[in-house]
Amino acid sequence: MKINRLIPVTLITIVLLILLFRGVVFKLNSTCFSESGDGLKSYYCAWYHAEYDVSSTHFEGMNYPWGESIYFTDGQPPLANVVRFIDKNLFPCADKIPGVFNFMMIFSIFLSVIFLFLTLKKFKLPDWYASILAIGISFLSPQIGRLPGHFSLAWLFWIPLMMYLMILIIEKKSWLRSALFALVALLSSLMHMYFFLFAVALAGVYLFDQIVIHKTEKKWWVEILHFSLQIIVPFILLQLIMVDHQTDRTMHPWGFDVYKGYPGGVFLPVYKWYAPFIENFKFVKKYDWEALAYIGIIASAGFFFLSGKWMVGLLKQVKERWSFTGNRSLDVLFWAAFALLLFSFGIPFIWGFEKLQNSIGFLSQLRAVGRFSWLFYYVINVIVWIAIYRFSTSMKNKTIGFSILAFLLILLGFEAFDSSTKTVRRIDNAVPQLSDHNNQLEENKWVGVIDADKYQAIMPLPYFHIGSESSWIDPKCDMAKQMYIASLKTGLPCTGVMMGRTSLSQTYKNIELSRTPWENYRVLDEYPNNKPLLLMVGKCDELSTDEKRLVENASFVMMTPKFDLYEISIDTLKAIPAKCNFPNKYKQLIDSINGCYSGQKTDCFIQQTGNLAASEKDLKGTKVLRNFQRILEAPVNIDTTKTFFLRFWVKDYDKDMVARTQILTIQSTPEHQTLEENYSDLFRHIRSINGKWALIEIPLVPKQSDEIVKLLIRNSVLDGKELFFDDFLITTKVL
Repeated sequence: MKINRLIPVTLITIVLLILLFRGVVFKLNSTCFSESGDGLKSYYCAWYHAEYDVSSTHFEGMNYPWGESIYFTDGQPPLANVVRFIDKNLFPCADKIPGVFNFMMIFSIFLSVIFLFLTLKKFKLPDWYASILAIGISFLSPQIGRLPGHFSLAWLFWIPLMMYLMILIIEKKSWLRSALFALVALLSSLMHMYFFLFAVALAGVYLFDQIVIHKTEKKWWVEILHFSLQIIVPFILLQLIMVDHQTDRTMHPWGFDVYKGYPGGVFLPVYKWYAPFIENFKFVKKYDWEALAYIGIIASAGFFFLSGKWMVGLLKQVKERWSFTGNRSLDVLFWAAFALLLFSFGIPFIWGFEKLQNSIGFLSQLRAVGRFSWLFYYVINVIVWIAIYRFSTSMKNKTIGFSILAFLLILLGFEAFDSSTKTVRRIDNAVPQLSDHNNQLEENKWVGVIDADKYQAIMPLPYFHIGSESSWIDPKCDMAKQMYIASLKTGLPCTGVMMGRTSLSQTYKNIELSRTPWENYRVLDEYPNNKPLLLMVGKCDELSTDEKRLVENASFVMMTPKFDLYEISIDTLKAIPAKCNFPNKYKQLIDSINGCYSGQKTDCFIQQTGNLAASEKDLKGTKVLRNFQRILEAPVNIDTTKTFFLRFWVKDYDKDMVARTQILTIQSTPEHQTLEENYSDLFRHIRSINGKWALIEIPLVPKQSDEIVKLLIRNSVLDGKELFFDDFLITTKVL
């Protein structure tokens, strides 16, 4: 194709992008598409990595003292490392990360239009029609919905580029084209691993088509070599580049059952203002936003029409009945996209094969499978709009034909405009503290007052830790945002975590510092020096008793508008467990209630299943099941004005999925009439840690003076495996 044929669509797209992003396009570096959550975290991780990290593959900004692989930060490593190289070798530019990210996300929409235009031109469509479609399909894309937070997933052009390259390979296979496909698979996967499965689906279906369907004249091993270059080589390179020395990351990230797609989220305009009646259907109410990947009303109708036509062909056994489109290239794209669409619905796992999910290797790491419907979005729109053009232009009455075509294009434009503008309205945000490079704002003046070199790390309080997939301690009091800003201003790493797949052992060592110490804080042994920690204490009432203890033992440094700063020495931290004397307190509490029995008017009840000091072989484990099973039932006579606590120990809490065991507490009458039910998880109630054991403490409010407390557990991943519990205790006494 001559390059000048791209000029009109290029100019039109640039104008439309400027109009669409007019509120941010001229202030990209001072705009944050997201001022909180995953988006702000992505800016922070990339910025810190570019400015402060020593290694191109290791990020040290969070999860102090270990840091994390840059590939688990969602910091767009390829782009962040380009900025890092320029910053360290040419000129300072790390602070331009927000602008670079924002520009590339917008530019990716432009590239999507170009590659879709090139794809459509392969099927003999006129320039004007291909231009309108390429723009409409790109602006309606569900990936645009990722601009306010999931930046790596908002790069639109990867999937259209893969589609275009696959069409070129089908037309004329060459080692150069296979190598280009491999390069795209590698680079897109380094941005986000979800893109790799799109490449696998396209290359895999094409290989199957070559060997089984069309039985190419080339020797089968040549096809295997091309597939190896396209997929196996990038996969090996990914393993080498993303080499990971941590062996205790979770293999079962949360969200597969929650973040899967549904047909309604793909084919219906759910939550659109122009179709409010859809929200009245019951099936819509269970949709998570990850399940929404709407393909457009025209593409939806066209898919069902073409599906019906194809099934009629199957029944009639017409020639080429296995072809969905009548074109080999489009067929390969369609079946690859359709296979991933089914996978996005959770098929086959939702058909009673849940256990299979736990044994499919790296696929089990891809929790938000609803995203895999994106390839179907692009492919089915290309197929349907090609069919529409051929139908409308083949009509005898050209006026009617082009009128229909014009009407349908207007519908596409309407939906694309509505979808894209709705998203863009959410991205015009500012974080003045980040843009204040000279620290002139009142909120930033503290930076010039303290000596950051005096400290080894920042600890946010209330503490937060999200990323291990085993425990969630959500940020409170705006501390995640303030921690990012403080870290970038000072260069200090942070003990707080908001990343992905953090080491389980590291997770609990860090969490332990914000919990009641049993004998010692194990994480202190991992610190590289004896410098004090800088405590960043939120101005709120959300601190726990244990976090307040840290503040009480720290020295006040200064007050800022957003938080207070304290410093606490490592020696002081090491001395806190002895001051708490927590083991003795707990032992005295148990000793004081050994005479309790059910039915006695008292504030406690104890049921021992073993002894914490006993050998492991003396304890009888409980097999966890998919459905709730009871592990405790205790009658309680208690003062209804007091909160009481259900306490017990769980073994191997830091093993994968143990802390994510779901718990159900039921308070009922002596006649077993339910008074209260509460669902939760073990990790939300860890009070203290002692070696392999964690003390679980669940506060309960009595509903009447005499009641029965039941504790039930379930864990779908650990189905059939044994968990060990010990020293069940119900008491009103506070530890």
